Amino acid sequence: MGKRRNSDASDDEPKEKVKYYGEPKKYDPTFDGPISNRSCTDIICCFVFVLFLAGLGVISAIGFQRGNVETLIYPTDYQGQVCGMSDNVAEKPYLFFFDYLECLNEVKPPKFDCTTSLQVCVDECPKENYAIEARYSNELDDPNVDVDSIVWDDFICIYGINAKEEVSTNGSTIKDLLVENKCANFYTKSDVFTSRCYPEFLVSDTENDTTPNNRKITEEDRAVAYDLLNFLQKYERFNSTVEDLKATWPYMVAGITISMFASLLYIVLMRWIAAIMVWSSIVLVFALLGYGTYFCWNERNCIKNNDADCTSDTFSLDYEEVASYVKMERTWYIAAIIMSTMLAILTLIMLFLFKRIRIAIALIKEASRAVSSMLCSLLWPVIPFIMQLAFLTFWAFSVIFIASIVEPPYQIANSTDEYTDGASCEPTIPLNGTTECILIGYNIVPNYVYWFEAYNLVALFWILNFISALGEITLAGAFASYYWAFTKPDDIKNLPLLRSFWRSIRYHIGSIAFGSLIITIIQLIRVAIQYVEDQVSNAENFFTKFIFKCCKCCFWCLEKIMRFINRNAYIEIAVYGKNFCTSAKNAFFLLMRNIARATALNGISSFMLFVGKIVITLGTAFGASVFFRNYSSTSPIDVDSTGVPAMTYFWAPILFMALAAYIVANSFFGVYDMAIDTLFLCFLEDLERHDGTPEKPYYMSKQLMDILGVKNKKKKKGCCH
Repeated sequence: MGKRRNSDASDDEPKEKVKYYGEPKKYDPTFDGPISNRSCTDIICCFVFVLFLAGLGVISAIGFQRGNVETLIYPTDYQGQVCGMSDNVAEKPYLFFFDYLECLNEVKPPKFDCTTSLQVCVDECPKENYAIEARYSNELDDPNVDVDSIVWDDFICIYGINAKEEVSTNGSTIKDLLVENKCANFYTKSDVFTSRCYPEFLVSDTENDTTPNNRKITEEDRAVAYDLLNFLQKYERFNSTVEDLKATWPYMVAGITISMFASLLYIVLMRWIAAIMVWSSIVLVFALLGYGTYFCWNERNCIKNNDADCTSDTFSLDYEEVASYVKMERTWYIAAIIMSTMLAILTLIMLFLFKRIRIAIALIKEASRAVSSMLCSLLWPVIPFIMQLAFLTFWAFSVIFIASIVEPPYQIANSTDEYTDGASCEPTIPLNGTTECILIGYNIVPNYVYWFEAYNLVALFWILNFISALGEITLAGAFASYYWAFTKPDDIKNLPLLRSFWRSIRYHIGSIAFGSLIITIIQLIRVAIQYVEDQVSNAENFFTKFIFKCCKCCFWCLEKIMRFINRNAYIEIAVYGKNFCTSAKNAFFLLMRNIARATALNGISSFMLFVGKIVITLGTAFGASVFFRNYSSTSPIDVDSTGVPAMTYFWAPILFMALAAYIVANSFFGVYDMAIDTLFLCFLEDLERHDGTPEKPYYMSKQLMDILGVKNKKKKKGCCH
């Protein structure tokens, strides 16, 4: 039990390296956990964050004031009126396109707007194929046509145009109406989808090559039409899936509730059988690697010796190229070397990090005790979740309203002194002189809308990251209060979670905003890279694709690294109340002084939490599949004699339950993971601050002291005792 080894670093670290990563923590007799006497940190970033929120409020207010969501939900005609909603077209809920073939080059599902074809609101979609030129070929150019011989009700024209009066009174011909685009040249029997009239043969499996007026339908037109048909079919499947989910929601709620209790039970069990779970997992990994190594070497030797009973000869693969690789000696030789190397590395890790793995197991158990002593911490993720949900709701409305801002479709041209060119106007209001009110397009989006949406994108990442970071720093402060209580749980301060939350929002808004901004910038760069890659997705240049993959991989790794640094910085902030950069540096140096222990703990804890999430997710999915499997059918949803609804897609509630179970497990284990990280940093500082003497006793658990071979010494009794 003699002298304690130098705890400045991981057991065998040289002192020179320790100094390079800063000086060890010094003993402070007044320190007993998260300090109360602190001041605001990163004030400039706090100020910037508040201004950013104010800016978000301003652009959202502009969107709510100027936007018209109805233009996104319902179709609009050539005058910008919303079909079925605006006063003049309230009785005409459907949109009719004069020439839908022009729209096929523009309509990209799920976007259905078209600005290249004249479009008007109608009370019903056409129910037959009709071509004016074909039906009235002899009357097209006749100015003296017998108006009573024409069925004028079959004409679909723009507003304010009466085809019969135009021909009989104003001297126009039927051809004039078509050439001047006052009336539709043709229309076809149509189906209604999203309040728009789509030609039936474009949204069905029929193979028409021409329109009713003998206009050729090209392969490009048909390709877009097939995309539309596929989207309609997906839309129908989506509706069926939603109906399945609505019918089975009580069973899904029950399954998700069970997964919640399973997550809680898993965390509690870790308190007693963490060692069994960790060591059994390690043994399983050894067994799999050992068998894989043996199999690869054996298969390689079999192929090399031209034996007839090689396992690869029995493989049945659909791809001949893959099958040829499987039967190559070189493939198994490389695989054998890789497996052998992994097995050797894992063996060396076990030999050199055996003691540190025991420390990791003890900390996992201690984290379970910490969570058990503060069960309210398991409910804490609900608070950030509600905050994120509330923001996402506000953000979604803001984005939708801003996206619905459009310029007036009519503007003044050739104006006199009385008017201004470019000003909006109403085509129904007469103007003086040579001034005209001309149509400039449909649904024209102002340029500032794109800047507003870009601002919203930044807000989405930054505020969501901010709320997540707020949750982490709050938990860190609570669990630090647990560790630095000398006698647990008696010395734990009252309401540690609430105290930590108050300290976070009172003093460290700027630090949280700064850390979350770093993650936001990285995420925005990743989004930009993905966007550029999508724009050049058709490029066949292998080097270009390789560069994109490398960039995405690098920034993914950078984000993971920064999240790790931020997490530990938040722990330091929660305990000492210093600014973000100082806290990040102190946490990083502390971990580097104990790099071996940090590596072992991070690897083992991450692996165990991952196993827990997978077990709960797969268990929920398996239970749901067993429950629902016997109730699937191809008929519409109905309730059978057991009370369980039959479903069109029985896998829909299963996948939903599995996803929800993973989210629930991730929330519970996120708290547990934060407890492990916080206790680990506190444990490292405990080793540096104290030496086990009565003046400097350790705060760690007895199990950890036994593993390290140290203990708290008792005060010597006097001779009279």
